[in-house]
Amino acid sequence: FHFDGNLKIVKGGEADAMLTGELISFTRQPLRYTEAQDVEEYRLLIEAKVTLHDLKNNTVIWEEVITNRGHDTYFVTGPQAESEQSALIEAINDLAKNIVDKTVEGW
Repeated sequence: FHFDGNLKIVKGGEADAMLTGELISFTRQPLRYTEAQDVEEYRLLIEAKVTLHDLKNNTVIWEEVITNRGHDTYFVTGPQAESEQSALIEAINDLAKNIVDKTVEGW
């Protein structure tokens, strides 16, 4: 929200709106296998149910299940190998970007 600049984060009593979220699912899917049938590449999928509440009018502005859609795959072997932790950070960042985009698109 700081990077986008359309909204600012304030203390609870000063807020016009509140964003809440709940992790719905975290899935690690095998995508590619080696000749020895070992997993070579995984896809990480994160889904969160996110709600934006209008605190002034006591209404829900929007509520949606949002999934990460960007960098969410990683290799565990070979020259492109990376840790699951590194890929998870990328997937979480992508999920956060999607939440910010959904929040500010109506402004």
